[in-house]
Amino acid sequence: MPDQPRGRSLRIVGSLLLLAGLAGNPWVLPFLTGAGRLPLSQFGRALLAAGAIVLGVAGVYLLSRNVGRMRTDLGNFALLAASLVFCFLLLEVFIRWTAPASVFYPNLSFYPHRNLTIHVKLHGVSPVVHFTTNKWGMRGDPVPDDWNERRTILTVGGSTTQCFYLSDDKTWPARLQALLRGVYPDVMVQNAGLDGHSTRGHLLMMRKVVPIVKPDLIIFLVGLNDLSLSISEKERLFGARSEMTGTLYWIFSHSRVVELLFRWYQVVVNKAPVVQTQRFSHPNGFQAERLRNPTPMPASLESVLPSVPEFRDNINEIITLAKRQHVKVLFLTQPLLFEDTPHWRESASAVYWLKRQKYSISAATFRRMLDIFNNSLLEICDRRQVPCFDLASAVPHDQKYFYDVAHLNEVGAERVARAVSAYLLKTDLLAPEKGDVRAGALAGPAGRPTRVTGADAGPSERSAPAR
Repeated sequence: MPDQPRGRSLRIVGSLLLLAGLAGNPWVLPFLTGAGRLPLSQFGRALLAAGAIVLGVAGVYLLSRNVGRMRTDLGNFALLAASLVFCFLLLEVFIRWTAPASVFYPNLSFYPHRNLTIHVKLHGVSPVVHFTTNKWGMRGDPVPDDWNERRTILTVGGSTTQCFYLSDDKTWPARLQALLRGVYPDVMVQNAGLDGHSTRGHLLMMRKVVPIVKPDLIIFLVGLNDLSLSISEKERLFGARSEMTGTLYWIFSHSRVVELLFRWYQVVVNKAPVVQTQRFSHPNGFQAERLRNPTPMPASLESVLPSVPEFRDNINEIITLAKRQHVKVLFLTQPLLFEDTPHWRESASAVYWLKRQKYSISAATFRRMLDIFNNSLLEICDRRQVPCFDLASAVPHDQKYFYDVAHLNEVGAERVARAVSAYLLKTDLLAPEKGDVRAGALAGPAGRPTRVTGADAGPSERSAPAR
């Protein structure tokens, strides 16, 4: 008899759990809340579905199981749970022992000593690409023991800085190093670009990487991925995993097992290609398509770009952190194939890396949106007295320089490297400062710093003053 009240209580709990499981899944919950579509990533929806299944199974168990057998079941469940936890920890230790982790911070994908050979069909790109990383997980020459005694540069940005589909020696940071060594033989450039990174990720770089690496100069190429945060709601809400915060992302960042399972999920479920194969093909460059059913846009495009204020805040915070860490910075505006001309006003933007775009816009409108970010960058740098080179004006809107709409091919990377190196030499950003212990090693004849003034930084240069 004493078990009867307990049995009724368990039945009530079981009924509530079953109802919660039936109502709290990603297919039913939107209709109950009137949300239409839950603002969750695909991973979040999967977690919600898994939680609903667990609640439903628990509810069915409490409704159907004999009360007297539950104590035995509880012991079995505890033993099973302990075994699963032990196996998980054992697997975590094994993966950490056998596979290298990110060097600086779990969220940042700096994996050391990668050596990839990639076959591609891209306009202006060699068919076989060699991608390697050094002990820091960055693209560039091996990090020397006397790194702190050299003139050092870190390039930070997204895929247009990383240059994944260009071989190591063809990227613009590598070509920049080669050009600068004509004046500063010991200069070292490390490519810290990461695919998908916006200024959200650059802030993380400033906090987690720069205090360890301590470069003399950081070059930021920014704007494109911050624009993506406005055009795609999914990008703005979830973005790159390295830029997210919260419990789920902390677990993802600190568990190699969870990270491995997620990568397998991407390959098996999302059909993500393995890295040795080409992800896409642009042998003839960007193929414009006629714009159909465009979304009406307001006169002020900034009103439909919710990530602009965040972009400005992030740039200001990056500058503040750089000054606090006594690191020089140079910002670059983002070049683009599109321009605001009649041809591009009739062409669809067709930016393939953005999923579920909110707007159907022309290529010219996309260009004008990017100009808002570029101009914001120039204005902030002018106000904060930080150097900013308008690279967007130094690279012509010509397919000759891009393999798609924004990513540089080999000719484009060379163009960028020459423009940036000329700007650096003209502004003396790399010249040894008074009292610098490295001045002797990096000086010209008679121990004086070598200076090149009046260098041409490329056509249509427009920059904030370097003070």
